[in-house]
Amino acid sequence: MPKKFYQLSREERLQQLVAEGSLAENDADYLAANHVLPSAVAAHLGENQLGQFPLPYGIARTLMVNGVTRNVAMVGEEPSVVAAASNGARMALAGGGVQVAVPEHTVTGEVVFADVADPDAAVALISSREDDIWDAAAYAHPSIIGRGGGLKQVQVQAIGQFVKIRLVIDPQAAMGANMVNTIAEAVAHMVGQWLHQEALLAILSNYTDDPVVATVAIPVAAVATKSLPGSVVAARIAAASAFGFIDVERATTNNKGIMNGIEAATIALGNDYRAVSTAVHAYAAQSGAYQP
Repeated sequence: MPKKFYQLSREERLQQLVAEGSLAENDADYLAANHVLPSAVAAHLGENQLGQFPLPYGIARTLMVNGVTRNVAMVGEEPSVVAAASNGARMALAGGGVQVAVPEHTVTGEVVFADVADPDAAVALISSREDDIWDAAAYAHPSIIGRGGGLKQVQVQAIGQFVKIRLVIDPQAAMGANMVNTIAEAVAHMVGQWLHQEALLAILSNYTDDPVVATVAIPVAAVATKSLPGSVVAARIAAASAFGFIDVERATTNNKGIMNGIEAATIALGNDYRAVSTAVHAYAAQSGAYQP
């Protein structure tokens, strides 16, 4: 009987992925060589750098997304996370995989003024000169306009004694943080002259209210265990989920389990897992109570 993927040696796993066409030969050689970051790169990526902290780099097997089967890179310190993700991928496959809808990528910037003497008057003034804000944003980052991106929406509101200008920006293929900060700072400087005060904040927000939506329909039979039929397991999963909506301790644990996989995949891509995590938990609390 052939070995399961997790039972293979590391070298055998790499060879199998190359044979499947999931991994290029040169990438397999790179992984086998156990490269570490060059000292100069490590020093640039972290302050007060003393050394490097290695974590295992693995994959969750055969996750079907929009009809395409993927091996998902994951980095973490807990073997059961990769095993659980692979098991979840197997269950999802039985229902046709995961269907994902990705909205237009935008990033939000906030320009905030504090202790405004007359917030309503300030909002009226800023709103009446919105065209100047669009011009300032285009002048601050003209190259993105040529690529079809740039400022897409301006919203002004008073929140207590604060006045907030919300800038929705299309960064095209970029993540957009530096771009948004540059535009926000330009707008803050201009509006600050109108209000005769310096902005408190001019920076991007990591919150999003238009997230990627992923759906999966897992057949009841796919969640069966050796000792329990799928109908019983499915009912327990549904009950545990329902309990999470009325119990914050369960909701927190539920979401930690989900973030096990999300953060491991985000770290493996060298992406900003802190931004992803904060956005996810803010989304979970958008109703005013923390939810699963």
